[in-house]
Amino acid sequence: MVFREALICFILVHFMVIHQVFCIDTRRSAGEFGFVALLLNSDNSQLACIGAIISDRWILDSCADRSWYKFHYAKVGWMDSLSPDIYKITHCVISNNYKEIPFFLNGTVMTHLYATDHGIFLHKTEKSIHFNPNVTSIDLPQDFSLPGEARVVYLFNHNIVSQQLRIVKNRFCDSKLSRYFQHQQPISVKSPLYCVATRKIAFNHCCQSQALMIWMNQLIGVMAWSTACSKILGVDPWVFSQVSFYMEWIKNTTDWVKWDKSKTTRVIYHTSFK
Repeated sequence: MVFREALICFILVHFMVIHQVFCIDTRRSAGEFGFVALLLNSDNSQLACIGAIISDRWILDSCADRSWYKFHYAKVGWMDSLSPDIYKITHCVISNNYKEIPFFLNGTVMTHLYATDHGIFLHKTEKSIHFNPNVTSIDLPQDFSLPGEARVVYLFNHNIVSQQLRIVKNRFCDSKLSRYFQHQQPISVKSPLYCVATRKIAFNHCCQSQALMIWMNQLIGVMAWSTACSKILGVDPWVFSQVSFYMEWIKNTTDWVKWDKSKTTRVIYHTSFK
């Protein structure tokens, strides 16, 4: 009898601990991705792409406007609210020397697969984004260092997915992705691009939008190349643009602000695009 009561007590305590951990993780994730904005097309809500809020008017992303669709508005706080805030997008600024290269592979339909050089964008909202516990901005890197691994945030089934993934040598991407550029000039991953291994990602749980890479509460990368996720092709390694290489362009284009926490003041950089 004593043993059975002890066993029941152990099971109940174990369940309570698991339940508490689950609840803590759920609450923590509610505000953890408050910097993520969902960019949408007013005619087709399925054309969704995620970006990172870097100030009250600007979203940093790699969501390219195409000839057949554009991103008209941004939705923020949709993960934690039944009535998220929606902001009209007024401008899209593309980084200098942006170039898109289509993938090619014999016998495979690859209409929407592509590689890019300098694939980084800025979208401006018509009104200032209202910050609250569920909506915030994210800081940007101040140096060019990359960690060994970092957290990747992306969209899957209209939900935010977060994975800790490893940054690998660029030649790893070259060997895996070179098959897509047959009959074309060889493409290689080189700075400011970098390569991310996706061994933890299953083909049916892959990126359905663009992805953001976060390290030490800073946005260090945005996905630069589209991804192939299938039983046949598997999950390709992901290629990201390193945000730190674009800091001067970001500062000169936006009203980006760097908070100086030690002095509780902020430094406002020159704005050339209003």
